Amino acid sequence: GRLSVKWETEIGETITAPVVATDRVYVAERDAYTVHCLDRKNGAPLWRFLANGPVDSPPTIYARLCVFGCGDGSVYCLDGETGKMAWRFKTSVIERRVGSENRLESPLPVSGSVLIQDDTVYFAAGRSTNLDGGIRVYGLDVWTGEKKYERILASGPWGPDHGRGLLPDILASDGTTLNMRHTRFDKELNTAKGRGGLIAATGLLEDTWYHRQGWSGGGGKGQLVSFRGAQSFSVVNPYTGLKKRRKGMFKQFNQDGHLHQKFTRYEEEFFPLGATITAGAGRRGNGNTWSRDENFQPRAMILAGQKLILAGWLDDALLVELKSGRPKNPANPDPHESVLRIHAAADGAPISERKLEAEPVFDAAAAAYGNVFLSLQNGKLLCLGE
Repeated sequence: GRLSVKWETEIGETITAPVVATDRVYVAERDAYTVHCLDRKNGAPLWRFLANGPVDSPPTIYARLCVFGCGDGSVYCLDGETGKMAWRFKTSVIERRVGSENRLESPLPVSGSVLIQDDTVYFAAGRSTNLDGGIRVYGLDVWTGEKKYERILASGPWGPDHGRGLLPDILASDGTTLNMRHTRFDKELNTAKGRGGLIAATGLLEDTWYHRQGWSGGGGKGQLVSFRGAQSFSVVNPYTGLKKRRKGMFKQFNQDGHLHQKFTRYEEEFFPLGATITAGAGRRGNGNTWSRDENFQPRAMILAGQKLILAGWLDDALLVELKSGRPKNPANPDPHESVLRIHAAADGAPISERKLEAEPVFDAAAAAYGNVFLSLQNGKLLCLGE
């Protein structure tokens, strides 16, 4: 049904997605180097922990532990009840720093959301296989922080993977193997063949809509993907389909250049607005399928029971001038209205919609205990319920 705000708490301007466990909500504030713990029922602050660098994504909760990576090149493990540190693992004994986004970080930063599986904390540290000795992938004992596995991916003379240009990402698992974008490992971090689980070509934290790049998993493919069992749900950029349908119309412009460069420059109806929400049957071929074109840009999507919950902004009109790309209204260049929508997972039928006071943070929704938790770009964390 329709969701109303049960509580809201202001965290900070660079809030991440929330994660919910028992009676606690955990969220990071990236530029404040802080992890917050709130009471799930009323949003009251319970504790906060100050790290030595930015935390770009929410912590991972395992048993009573709160574990997260940090831009200082460390992984921290806290007592989830009290916020006291249990252990800290440093990827380097040397406290080196490099300039990154107007601040100092380790050359081996770690994303906040680590993967914990079979009492092992898996994560990738580094920026590229071409920099600073490459990317290091670790597996730690979750109870002690002791190193169990380590794998170095490097394309320079310091590593065995000559010629492989790779970027790090949050690791994902299908229960058997681990994915870092298109690179796959077994549980001991040996390279594994095939594809499984969730794969993000551009990275799970990348919030830019890249044409022909995105997430894939459970049989779905798009800029956002949710899947459970045999059914998948995807948010798809309409650019590709619109380009194919309109291809013959570009001949009238008689201009040299690639089709992608021509696409949005001449007629307003050629500019792809909104998104396509698609339900697929998954690899096993069973499950309902449907597709809806919406004047809506979802930035967060979760599947909760038989409901598909999306948050984003209404995309009703082209807001920039053709060719120049300048705002049509410089005084209000981004007048989008943000909303949260609920659809029936079975057939995509709209159930309800409510306005949001600000745009949602990318991929920043969680569902637990009958409530939806949503981070907004104005720094607020909301709890919504019927």
